[in-house]
Amino acid sequence: MAEVALSNIHKSFGQTEVLKGIDLTISHGEFVALLGPSGCGKTTLLRIIAGLEAPDTGSISIGGRDVTGLDPSDRNIALVFQSYALYPHKTVFENIAFPLRMRAPWFARIPVLSRALPQRRRLEQALQTKVRDAAAQVGIGAYLDRKPAQLSGGQRQRVALTRAMVREPAAFLMDEPLSNLDAKLRSGMRIEIKELQRRLDATIIYVTHDQTEAMTMADRVVLLHEGVVQQIGAPMSLYQNPCNRFVAQFIGSPSINMLLLEAAGANQFTVNGAVIETVPADLRQIARSHGGRLWLGVRPEHVALVPEHASGIPGRVALIEPLGHETLIDVSVLGAADIGTGPDRIVVRAAPDAVDTVRAGAAVRLQPDWQQALAFDEQGRRIAIRAAMAAA
Repeated sequence: MAEVALSNIHKSFGQTEVLKGIDLTISHGEFVALLGPSGCGKTTLLRIIAGLEAPDTGSISIGGRDVTGLDPSDRNIALVFQSYALYPHKTVFENIAFPLRMRAPWFARIPVLSRALPQRRRLEQALQTKVRDAAAQVGIGAYLDRKPAQLSGGQRQRVALTRAMVREPAAFLMDEPLSNLDAKLRSGMRIEIKELQRRLDATIIYVTHDQTEAMTMADRVVLLHEGVVQQIGAPMSLYQNPCNRFVAQFIGSPSINMLLLEAAGANQFTVNGAVIETVPADLRQIARSHGGRLWLGVRPEHVALVPEHASGIPGRVALIEPLGHETLIDVSVLGAADIGTGPDRIVVRAAPDAVDTVRAGAAVRLQPDWQQALAFDEQGRRIAIRAAMAAA
């Protein structure tokens, strides 16, 4: 395994600039997820690392060797595709063994010549041992004689992973390998891939649009948007300390609630159109210093339902989603859509028994935990509340 380094990667297709200067270093043995919405450039970046696309500018090195101009076969990387890319006419054994046979000397790949070689038996025994050992590691040792059509989706993905493993590459590149699997299989395969990475001390670059995969599997997440790296860091770092509003809204399920705090007079402030007296003085002061408007991000777990007569944002329960371990309550903010200010829906993460006490259509009030709020300006840039107060 080896370090992968990207420097100033730019890529355009026609007039569309897909990647806008990507700089990234992935350490040996690190699991890095390239995360972002469709069209953000994550798959294009992976293809450039693999050598399937050439960058317009910039360089790629793997293990300290500049591979920018090398063919994919000369980069010592292994690709795992979304579509598995297995040979339907070959058995599982032959699918896994294929890259090993292709790396053998040319004369060993010709049946007539290989049978005449005195070392053929020894080479074949070594290949058999390597394939069977690798298959056993991922639990497909019993399926080596089957064809891909006789396997489930999860088993086919294990075959694709094993085929990549036997090559002993410098890095594994995975392009949404679990997206074709159902939810239960995806959960199991996430664990298997992570355990495999730890056993092999493998460098993995993993493309996904699924934040659950990125959050649960990766050592670091690289969040891309419109060809630009928005933030790089540990999964919980992006969740707890997003650098801008896009990161805050993309990371987290359900998404963070965005509340608009606005000055409505000399001493009055509204939140999503409702006059709120409980907003802390420091948030009011920051809002005044930013033209009287401040976006506040509050996670669903930091919003509480309170009685209708209490102080809070007025709303009406639109949808209740019981999930077993928790209940999500979708509340329509009264008046927000009419006056055109702030989002008109807020999601509350509540206890499981909330499904027994809350009814759809009920009038409620929402009380955010202002101490947990994240502040953003009109351009979506994060405002450090303490630093802003110190400067005020």
